[in-house]
Amino acid sequence: MLIPAAYPATGVSRRVPRLLLPSLADCLFLAILLWCFAAGSGWSVLLADGDTGWHIRTGEYILSTHSVPTRDLFSFSKAGQPWFAWEWLSDVTFAALHHFWGLKGVVVFTGLVLSLAATLLFRYAVWRGSNVVAALVATLLATGASTVHYLARPHSRWWAGWSARFSRRSIGGTLRDCLHDFSAGPQRASIWVPVVLFGLSLIPWDGPRDFPANKFPVTAVERNLNVVAPVGSQPRILTSDQWGDYLIYHLYPKGRVFVDGRSDFYGSAVGRQYLDLLNASPNWEPEVTLGGLVLPLYDAQLVPGQVGVYQIKALVPGWAPTGMQVPLTISQGPASTTLTVRVIH
Repeated sequence: MLIPAAYPATGVSRRVPRLLLPSLADCLFLAILLWCFAAGSGWSVLLADGDTGWHIRTGEYILSTHSVPTRDLFSFSKAGQPWFAWEWLSDVTFAALHHFWGLKGVVVFTGLVLSLAATLLFRYAVWRGSNVVAALVATLLATGASTVHYLARPHSRWWAGWSARFSRRSIGGTLRDCLHDFSAGPQRASIWVPVVLFGLSLIPWDGPRDFPANKFPVTAVERNLNVVAPVGSQPRILTSDQWGDYLIYHLYPKGRVFVDGRSDFYGSAVGRQYLDLLNASPNWEPEVTLGGLVLPLYDAQLVPGQVGVYQIKALVPGWAPTGMQVPLTISQGPASTTLTVRVIH
C-alpha cells in the first residue's frame, strides 16, 4: 500500500519563506513546458493538425455574429447543411488569442494547458496518498503516452479537466488549492512558476506565423493565392482533408473546400467520394458532356505545383455541336456542374 511520505520542516524552510522554495510540482510543470514545447520544434508540433484553422475561423464567426453556427460554413460539398459547432467555447478562445497574438498565442495557451494537466495529475496522485516517486514516474509515463494528442485543438483543454475532475473539487477548486498551498512537500506552491513564465515572456520571440511548411502547402498558397482564390470569386477547391483545414484558415470566406477535418459532419457518402478520388478508384473519373455529347478524357488530376486546382483535359471531336452558348456539364458521382461555352470550328 502506498502511503504519503512525511515532509518534516528543515532549517532551510524555517529561514526561507516557503513561497521562495520551488516545489517538485513547480519543477515538473516548467520541465514539461520547456521540454515538450520550447525545445527544438516543439511549438510547431502543436500545429501539426490543420483542424486548428477551422476552429479559429469558427470562433471568429461566433465573435462577429454573436451566434453559434448551425449550418456549414466552409464546404461546397455540403454547403448550408445542418452543422453545429459543439466546441464553440474553445473556438471562441482560440479566435480571441489569434486576434491579439496570432498563432503564437494559440500554441502558448495550449502548451500551458497541457503542462498544467500533467501537474494537476501529479498533485492529485500525491494528495491521494501515492508515493512521490511512484506518482512522478506514472505522471511522466502518462505524459509521454499522450503526446500524440498534444495539438492546438479543443481536446487539449479536456486533459486539464480530466486531470482535475477526480479530485474532491472542480478544476477551479484545485487551482485555488494551489494558491492556498493546501499541503506540504511536493504539492505546495511557490512563486517560481509565475516568475519563470514572466521571464520567458520578456524574451523576444516571433513564434509560429503559419502552420508547419513540411506538412502544409504554405509556400504554394503564398505564391498562388491569386490563382487559388481570385479577387471577387468564391472558388471550390478539391484537396485533402488536412489541407482543406489549412485552406479554410487562409481563404475563408473567399473559398470553399470539398472536405476538411470534420469527418463526422461529411458522413459516409462524401467520405466515399473523397476516398475514390484520393485512391483513384475505378469510378473516380469525371464525365464531361458538351451539348449532350460525352467527350473522351485523356487527363484528369490535381495540377502539380498548384493548390486545390483540378485539371480536366478532354478531346472535342469535329462533329461536336457548335454555337455561342453550348452547355458543358462536368459530373462526378452525384455532383455535377453545368456552364455555357462558345464552340466554333
